[in-house]
Amino acid sequence: MDQPHARLTRLLSVALRAVLTFQIVLATAHFASAATPNSGSISPTGGTVTWDGFLAAAAAIDGEGDCIDDVVCDTFTLTVTGTPADWAGKLIPVKITWTNPANDFDLFIHKDSNDGPAISHSAGGAPSTEEATAIDPGATGTGVYTIHVVYFAVAADHRGGRAAPTANCQLH
Repeated sequence: MDQPHARLTRLLSVALRAVLTFQIVLATAHFASAATPNSGSISPTGGTVTWDGFLAAAAAIDGEGDCIDDVVCDTFTLTVTGTPADWAGKLIPVKITWTNPANDFDLFIHKDSNDGPAISHSAGGAPSTEEATAIDPGATGTGVYTIHVVYFAVAADHRGGRAAPTANCQLH
């Protein structure tokens, strides 16, 4: 008498696991968000570096410490050439933009790697379609910086980033 019920329970359990596995695989495939290109360099004499990212599924995390790159966070590596003296009086403004003002991306800049010292950040909330901050190589040095984008509370959206040196600007 319990046998048909047990068989039905097992069948439903297997079906539920199959559906959940499919959803995880599908979600993982849609979360791919690596910056394209994933790195670039900039000199004190000028130029612009741009990159693009895409998030095809929703994400929500508590902050940078909960990041999983290429899933709910994205990293662009920027190499700043020259010497700190070459950058005197110049900043590199960094801005990310997206299309849906209900989304909330956060922007963090680190020296050397995402585990390196935090240089600057912009972490405003929705509604917005951009976050912006700057690197001051005259003060923090040249070399490698990571631009770490955190998908704080995001529905499907497309985003891109831009970095370009400017003269006679000040950090806020």
